[in-house]
Amino acid sequence: MIKLLNTVNDYIIVMDREGEIKFCNEKLLSRIDLDNKYIKNINIKNILYRDNKKLYESISNIKKDEEINISVEIINSKKEKILLNGKIILSKFNNKESIFLVCKEDSNKLYNINDLETALDTIPYAVCIKGTDGKYIYGNKYFYDYISIEKMNILGKKLKDISEVNTYENISNIEKKIIKSKKPRLIEAVVEKGDNPLNLDMFIAPIFKKNDKLKYIVTMIKDVTIKKQLKKI
Repeated sequence: MIKLLNTVNDYIIVMDREGEIKFCNEKLLSRIDLDNKYIKNINIKNILYRDNKKLYESISNIKKDEEINISVEIINSKKEKILLNGKIILSKFNNKESIFLVCKEDSNKLYNINDLETALDTIPYAVCIKGTDGKYIYGNKYFYDYISIEKMNILGKKLKDISEVNTYENISNIEKKIIKSKKPRLIEAVVEKGDNPLNLDMFIAPIFKKNDKLKYIVTMIKDVTIKKQLKKI
Protein backbone atom coordinates (compact mmCIF):
# COMPACT_ATOMS: atom_id res chain seq x y z
CA MET A 1 0.00 0.00 0.00
CA ILE A 2 2.85 2.38 0.82
CA LYS A 3 4.26 1.99 -2.70
CA LEU A 4 0.86 2.88 -4.12
CA LEU A 5 0.50 5.97 -1.92
CA ASN A 6 3.95 7.15 -3.00
CA THR A 7 3.00 7.03 -6.68
CA VAL A 8 -0.01 9.37 -6.52
CA ASN A 9 0.14 13.11 -7.15
CA ASP A 10 -1.92 13.99 -4.07
CA TYR A 11 -0.48 14.89 -0.68
CA ILE A 12 -1.42 12.14 1.79
CA ILE A 13 -1.25 12.02 5.58
CA VAL A 14 -2.38 8.95 7.52
CA MET A 15 -3.33 9.45 11.18
CA ASP A 16 -5.11 7.78 14.05
CA ARG A 17 -8.17 9.23 15.78
CA GLU A 18 -5.99 11.40 18.03
CA GLY A 19 -4.22 12.99 15.05
CA GLU A 20 -0.98 11.08 15.55
CA ILE A 21 0.72 10.78 12.17
CA LYS A 22 1.51 7.25 11.01
CA PHE A 23 2.58 7.97 7.43
CA CYS A 24 3.12 10.76 4.88
CA ASN A 25 3.67 10.01 1.23
CA GLU A 26 6.85 11.07 -0.57
CA LYS A 27 5.19 13.89 -2.49
CA LEU A 28 4.17 15.65 0.71
CA LEU A 29 7.49 14.98 2.44
CA SER A 30 9.31 16.52 -0.50
CA ARG A 31 7.06 19.59 -0.38
CA ILE A 32 7.56 20.21 3.33
CA ASP A 33 11.22 19.13 3.24
CA LEU A 34 10.94 16.60 6.06
CA ASP A 35 11.31 12.83 6.29
CA ASN A 36 9.10 10.11 7.73
CA LYS A 37 11.49 9.47 10.61
CA TYR A 38 10.89 13.01 11.88
CA ILE A 39 7.20 13.25 11.19
CA LYS A 40 6.05 9.74 12.16
CA ASN A 41 4.21 9.55 15.50
CA ILE A 42 4.05 13.32 15.99
CA ASN A 43 0.63 14.92 16.19
CA ILE A 44 -0.65 16.74 13.14
CA LYS A 45 -1.02 19.83 15.35
CA ASN A 46 2.78 20.14 15.20
CA ILE A 47 2.77 20.80 11.44
CA LEU A 48 -0.32 22.99 11.30
CA TYR A 49 0.13 26.71 10.67
CA ARG A 50 -2.80 27.43 12.99
CA ASP A 51 -5.42 25.50 14.96
CA ASN A 52 -8.14 23.91 12.84
CA LYS A 53 -11.21 22.92 14.85
CA LYS A 54 -12.98 21.42 11.84
CA LEU A 55 -9.99 19.15 11.22
CA TYR A 56 -9.88 17.96 14.83
CA GLU A 57 -13.64 17.31 14.90
CA SER A 58 -13.52 15.49 11.57
CA ILE A 59 -10.68 13.23 12.73
CA SER A 60 -12.62 12.32 15.87
CA ASN A 61 -16.07 11.88 14.35
CA ILE A 62 -15.71 10.69 10.74
CA LYS A 63 -17.62 7.49 9.95
CA LYS A 64 -17.15 4.69 7.45
CA ASP A 65 -17.97 5.62 3.82
CA GLU A 66 -18.06 9.31 4.76
CA GLU A 67 -15.96 12.00 3.02
CA ILE A 68 -15.39 15.41 4.60
CA ASN A 69 -14.08 18.32 2.55
CA ILE A 70 -11.38 20.26 4.37
CA SER A 71 -8.88 23.10 3.98
CA VAL A 72 -5.67 22.81 5.99
CA GLU A 73 -2.72 25.15 6.45
CA ILE A 74 0.52 23.30 7.20
CA ILE A 75 4.12 24.46 7.54
CA ASN A 76 7.32 23.24 5.92
CA SER A 77 10.77 22.92 7.50
CA LYS A 78 11.27 26.69 7.06
CA LYS A 79 8.00 27.46 8.88
CA GLU A 80 6.42 28.70 5.66
CA LYS A 81 2.65 28.31 5.21
CA ILE A 82 1.25 25.88 2.63
CA LEU A 83 -2.50 25.84 1.95
CA LEU A 84 -4.00 22.44 1.13
CA ASN A 85 -7.53 21.63 -0.04
CA GLY A 86 -8.86 18.08 0.02
CA LYS A 87 -10.87 15.56 1.94
CA ILE A 88 -10.77 13.28 4.97
CA ILE A 89 -11.75 9.63 4.65
CA LEU A 90 -11.75 6.60 6.97
CA SER A 91 -9.94 3.50 5.75
CA LYS A 92 -7.46 0.78 6.70
CA PHE A 93 -3.70 1.32 6.98
CA ASN A 94 -1.53 -1.63 8.08
CA ASN A 95 -4.78 -3.39 9.00
CA LYS A 96 -5.78 -0.64 11.42
CA GLU A 97 -8.58 1.89 11.16
CA SER A 98 -6.95 5.13 10.09
CA ILE A 99 -7.77 8.65 8.98
CA PHE A 100 -6.56 9.63 5.50
CA LEU A 101 -6.08 13.30 4.69
CA VAL A 102 -5.87 13.49 0.87
CA CYS A 103 -5.08 16.97 -0.47
CA LYS A 104 -3.74 19.10 -3.26
CA GLU A 105 -1.97 22.40 -2.83
CA ASP A 106 -4.07 25.50 -3.39
CA SER A 107 -2.55 27.03 -6.53
CA ASN A 108 -4.63 30.22 -6.45
CA LYS A 109 -2.19 33.11 -6.53
CA LEU A 110 -2.52 36.83 -7.03
CA TYR A 111 -0.45 36.57 -10.23
CA ASN A 112 0.13 34.16 -13.10
CA ILE A 113 2.96 33.39 -15.52
CA ASN A 114 1.75 36.05 -17.97
CA ASP A 115 1.97 38.69 -15.25
CA LEU A 116 5.55 37.67 -14.46
CA GLU A 117 6.58 37.71 -18.12
CA THR A 118 4.98 41.14 -18.63
CA ALA A 119 6.90 42.47 -15.62
CA LEU A 120 10.20 41.04 -16.93
CA ASP A 121 9.53 42.61 -20.35
CA THR A 122 9.50 46.08 -18.77
CA ILE A 123 12.95 46.00 -17.19
CA PRO A 124 15.92 47.45 -19.17
CA TYR A 125 18.03 44.29 -18.87
CA ALA A 126 18.23 41.14 -20.92
CA VAL A 127 16.98 38.12 -18.98
CA CYS A 128 17.17 34.55 -20.20
CA ILE A 129 16.77 31.04 -18.79
CA LYS A 130 18.41 27.86 -20.03
CA GLY A 131 17.61 24.26 -19.18
CA THR A 132 20.06 21.62 -18.06
CA ASP A 133 20.87 20.82 -21.69
CA GLY A 134 21.98 24.41 -22.31
CA LYS A 135 19.00 25.22 -24.54
CA TYR A 136 17.13 28.50 -24.10
CA ILE A 137 13.64 28.08 -22.66
CA TYR A 138 12.86 31.74 -21.91
CA GLY A 139 13.96 35.25 -22.81
CA ASN A 140 12.38 38.62 -22.07
CA LYS A 141 11.63 41.22 -24.75
CA TYR A 142 14.87 43.15 -24.10
CA PHE A 143 16.87 39.95 -24.58
CA TYR A 144 15.40 39.22 -28.01
CA ASP A 145 15.68 42.88 -29.10
CA TYR A 146 19.27 43.06 -27.90
CA ILE A 147 20.52 40.02 -29.79
CA SER A 148 18.34 40.90 -32.81
CA ILE A 149 16.95 37.38 -33.07
CA GLU A 150 13.26 36.54 -33.02
CA LYS A 151 11.89 34.45 -30.18
CA MET A 152 10.92 31.55 -32.44
CA ASN A 153 14.49 31.36 -33.73
CA ILE A 154 16.20 31.03 -30.36
CA LEU A 155 14.01 28.95 -28.05
CA GLY A 156 15.39 25.43 -28.07
CA LYS A 157 18.76 26.63 -29.35
CA LYS A 158 22.07 26.74 -27.50
CA LEU A 159 24.44 29.69 -27.09
CA LYS A 160 26.84 28.14 -29.60
CA ASP A 161 24.07 28.27 -32.22
CA ILE A 162 23.73 32.06 -31.99
CA SER A 163 27.17 33.38 -31.01
CA GLU A 164 30.80 33.49 -32.04
CA VAL A 165 32.94 30.51 -31.01
CA ASN A 166 35.09 32.55 -28.61
CA THR A 167 32.04 34.02 -26.89
CA TYR A 168 30.43 30.61 -26.48
CA GLU A 169 33.56 28.97 -25.06
CA ASN A 170 34.20 31.83 -22.63
CA ILE A 171 30.67 31.99 -21.21
CA SER A 172 30.31 28.21 -21.23
CA ASN A 173 33.44 27.83 -19.09
CA ILE A 174 32.16 30.48 -16.66
CA GLU A 175 28.79 28.72 -16.37
CA LYS A 176 30.47 25.40 -15.57
CA LYS A 177 32.41 27.02 -12.72
CA ILE A 178 29.27 28.67 -11.35
CA ILE A 179 27.30 25.41 -11.48
CA LYS A 180 30.12 23.61 -9.67
CA SER A 181 30.26 26.27 -6.96
CA LYS A 182 26.42 26.31 -6.69
CA LYS A 183 26.57 30.06 -6.14
CA PRO A 184 25.42 32.97 -8.33
CA ARG A 185 28.11 35.24 -9.69
CA LEU A 186 28.40 38.69 -11.26
CA ILE A 187 30.97 38.76 -14.07
CA GLU A 188 32.27 41.20 -16.66
CA ALA A 189 32.42 39.87 -20.20
CA VAL A 190 33.52 41.23 -23.57
CA VAL A 191 31.65 39.77 -26.54
CA GLU A 192 31.75 40.39 -30.25
CA LYS A 193 28.78 41.97 -32.01
CA GLY A 194 29.56 43.19 -35.50
CA ASP A 195 32.76 45.25 -35.69
CA ASN A 196 32.68 46.55 -32.13
CA PRO A 197 33.16 44.52 -28.93
CA LEU A 198 30.55 44.94 -26.22
CA ASN A 199 31.18 45.20 -22.49
CA LEU A 200 28.59 43.32 -20.49
CA ASP A 201 27.82 42.88 -16.80
CA MET A 202 26.33 39.40 -16.45
CA PHE A 203 24.65 38.01 -13.37
CA ILE A 204 24.50 34.22 -13.69
CA ALA A 205 22.63 32.08 -11.17
CA PRO A 206 22.18 28.29 -11.11
CA ILE A 207 18.81 27.05 -9.84
CA PHE A 208 18.81 23.60 -8.26
CA LYS A 209 16.16 21.03 -7.43
CA LYS A 210 15.81 19.77 -3.85
CA ASN A 211 18.05 16.81 -4.73
CA ASP A 212 20.81 19.29 -5.69
CA LYS A 213 20.53 18.50 -9.39
CA LEU A 214 20.65 21.48 -11.74
CA LYS A 215 17.25 22.72 -12.92
CA TYR A 216 17.88 26.05 -14.69
CA ILE A 217 20.54 28.64 -15.38
CA VAL A 218 19.22 32.19 -15.11
CA THR A 219 21.20 35.06 -16.63
CA MET A 220 20.64 38.81 -16.42
CA ILE A 221 22.69 40.98 -18.80
CA LYS A 222 23.40 44.72 -18.72
CA ASP A 223 25.27 46.47 -21.54
CA VAL A 224 27.87 48.80 -19.98
CA THR A 225 29.81 49.54 -23.18
CA ILE A 226 28.97 53.25 -23.26
CA LYS A 227 29.72 53.58 -19.55
CA LYS A 228 33.16 52.02 -20.12
CA GLN A 229 33.83 54.32 -23.08
CA LEU A 230 32.89 57.44 -21.12
CA LYS A 231 35.33 56.50 -18.37
CA LYS A 232 38.15 56.53 -20.91
CA ILE A 233 37.43 60.09 -22.00
